[in-house]
Amino acid sequence: MCEIKRALLNETPVYSQTSEEFLGRYEEELKNYNYVGRRPVGYQEAPLAYDAIWAIALALNKTINQLRARNQSIEDFSYTNDNMAKQIYSAMNSTQFLGVSGYVAFSSKGDRIAWTQVEQMIDGNYTLLGYYDTQTDNLTWLKKEKWTDGKPPPDRTIIKKVLRTVTLSLFISMTAVSGLGILWALGLLIFNTIFRHSRSSDQKVLSLPWLTPGQVSTGKKRGDKNCKKPCLLFLCPTYGVSSDSNKGTIGEECGLWTRVFHAKELQRPVPLCRYIALSHPMCNNIMLVGIICCLLCACLLGLDGQFVGEASFNHLCQVRNSSQ
Repeated sequence: MCEIKRALLNETPVYSQTSEEFLGRYEEELKNYNYVGRRPVGYQEAPLAYDAIWAIALALNKTINQLRARNQSIEDFSYTNDNMAKQIYSAMNSTQFLGVSGYVAFSSKGDRIAWTQVEQMIDGNYTLLGYYDTQTDNLTWLKKEKWTDGKPPPDRTIIKKVLRTVTLSLFISMTAVSGLGILWALGLLIFNTIFRHSRSSDQKVLSLPWLTPGQVSTGKKRGDKNCKKPCLLFLCPTYGVSSDSNKGTIGEECGLWTRVFHAKELQRPVPLCRYIALSHPMCNNIMLVGIICCLLCACLLGLDGQFVGEASFNHLCQVRNSSQ
């Protein structure tokens, strides 16, 4: 601070020392604080901080002279005094000098107008490439740069369009599974269409030779060996049963549930495919058609740019939408 006071009294000019001299003095001061062979944090910014202190001192000195002409003092400054704040701001903007970090000047926004040092890290070390003077728009280039592949890197984001496709193995496996499902649905659709109009002529009578008239009339209880097979009567209601008995019941306490069969009911034949007519074949056909469309859609969704050209892709999208 004593040096700044001497400079303000015109005893020593601001630019009396070079950058090398400043760094030499700085190194000597660091040795007093046991910084030998190593540099503290902010070592590279030290010249900038040194010039910043000089800029503040020069701006305040200029403001003091202006206030003295008005019989005012800098000690009267307060944050509510707008006039004095504007004078200090104006003095800072007009301050220009040659410091240890280069030419010091400030823009209207308060930014430092200085040279920009361009460096490049080569083999782990920073290499000076040049300087750029923002005030004169002058670039000093030393031609020491090294680029990968012998050319400078792009100064913008490169956008590359990459076609993302479905893997071939996944497409083949899913298409095969969908194909099997379609074939199975088609088979069921054909079967359901053929046998949905079954007539009484397609009827079959199933006789149970192990049931004698006496057994039918008296019935057998659970646990008898002859009482197991009649349980099929409850599981297969589409088959008729013939019996020579005129009365009696079978299946009491023998099946999943108890049902009484009279002699006339046992002799009445039941249609073989009656369950198809009772299962609403039209609804089943609509459901099977929907399943086929869903499986076809799974195959169409797997088609992409690796299988379909760009000209035909628009038509494929329309087919996909219609199938969905």
